[in-house]
Amino acid sequence: MKNLIKKIIKEALDEALKDEIPDYMIKAVKSNNPDLADKYLDMDVPKHNEIIPDVKIEIKEPNIRNQFINQIQEHFKESILNQYNQTAVSKYSNDLKFAKIIAKSLNVSPKIILGLSGVNYLKVLYSKNFSLLQGKDNTDINNPIFSNNKSNLFTFVKSFIKAFPQYQVKLDEFLNDRIFTGLREPIMNFDENVMDLAKSKLYLYITDKPADILRMSVSNFYSSCQNLYSGAFNEQLLSNIFDENSKIAYLIFDTTYIDNQGNKHPFTPIARTIIRVGNDNKIMFDVVYPQEMENQFYNIIENYTNLKNEGEEDDSYPYKQIELPEPYMDKYRITSNIPLEKNKRALTLAKFLNINVNQLTEITDDYFKYNNIGYTIYTEREANEEALDEFRRGWREELRNQNFYDLIEKYKILKYNAVTKILNYNNNDKITFKDFLKKENIITLRDFEDFLKQKFSDFYNWYVEEQTYNMQNLINFYGGMQKMRKNYIGKKEYKINDFYIYTQ
Repeated sequence: MKNLIKKIIKEALDEALKDEIPDYMIKAVKSNNPDLADKYLDMDVPKHNEIIPDVKIEIKEPNIRNQFINQIQEHFKESILNQYNQTAVSKYSNDLKFAKIIAKSLNVSPKIILGLSGVNYLKVLYSKNFSLLQGKDNTDINNPIFSNNKSNLFTFVKSFIKAFPQYQVKLDEFLNDRIFTGLREPIMNFDENVMDLAKSKLYLYITDKPADILRMSVSNFYSSCQNLYSGAFNEQLLSNIFDENSKIAYLIFDTTYIDNQGNKHPFTPIARTIIRVGNDNKIMFDVVYPQEMENQFYNIIENYTNLKNEGEEDDSYPYKQIELPEPYMDKYRITSNIPLEKNKRALTLAKFLNINVNQLTEITDDYFKYNNIGYTIYTEREANEEALDEFRRGWREELRNQNFYDLIEKYKILKYNAVTKILNYNNNDKITFKDFLKKENIITLRDFEDFLKQKFSDFYNWYVEEQTYNMQNLINFYGGMQKMRKNYIGKKEYKINDFYIYTQ
């Protein structure tokens, strides 16, 4: 009878995951994990390790607050401008003639259309002050003829298409531009949003609440492959809810936030990391997003809790395997509790080496030793991800002596529009881009870096953004994905069933 009462009480207290997260998150989980979502949505959510405290502590020190608020304001501006660079307006403005004709329509400088004049100047793009082009008599795009009628951007684009059909501008790209539509609120209310943030209280928030774990990469200030809606590896996001040795740590403003999908969140996250408990209760802080805040955020966690980060790059993290994909690790390597004789990777490697599986020594979940020789074994996706992570850290060093103009025009590696904006190049000087580079003495990629260092104190943050370079063209430049895997993981690659085996 007592056991029955305990069971009833436990069932009353425990809640299934689907009862603890909103409907839009349930929908996203089902999309990210279609085969296992229903099973895990019906499961009880485990309590996470109490060594990591659940806290919500206000950060009151003026120096820390001011430092973060200033950093956030700059990051907010940069985020908006980076997103604007992906809009149809910005895309078609690669052709300076299009940028100039929009500018003439609004009676503003082309620099505004190119995103060079700051966030507030972009408000004009959401106005109804566009002078429309005449459908007839427009034969010279450099000397457009405008009517007396004014309207919004979309109507202007229609008039442009009618006046200059040879430019093949596609109206649908403007009408279906979700990024441009989503930027309306942050651009139009930029000053108000910045003031609201400055007045808001800043908190350190550590939690194991399922909804807060799932929103870990939904923010105006950062994103990652774990983004609930669009992350490249967000099928691994759900596992964090069932990983009892981790909690999510945020730096937040205590104000609501509406994401780009229209979903409302109870706070505004400006930085986050995952805190893990390793072997022997070792505390391990994972990578901070955005990464430029890592040192400051680590210090805040250590100063406001009793936690001290002991984690080192590539440390082993013990993880209790379940059916879901393993949680994504930025800094650490997972070690599982699966015995060798049931470990698919170990069995595959043993078959490849023609040995008994128990002759292997498991170092981590994907790294084994036999006869003092190390073997790494990945799925294809894991191998590509590992190679790309290493590649991103080092590609600029390897390309620094390459001709800068060729990287843009010949190999299409650096994106022309992003580069011209950061270099503040426009056609007002009546010189070609190539001559402009010559004038600024920019010959190699190293020269470009030196130019940025002189002009922008935070140039590195701009430089590493993938909106500024084409990753696929970079991969092609290096001879394809297979060559990159061999260069950055192991010189010898063997494909066995669904796995790739590497050894130096």
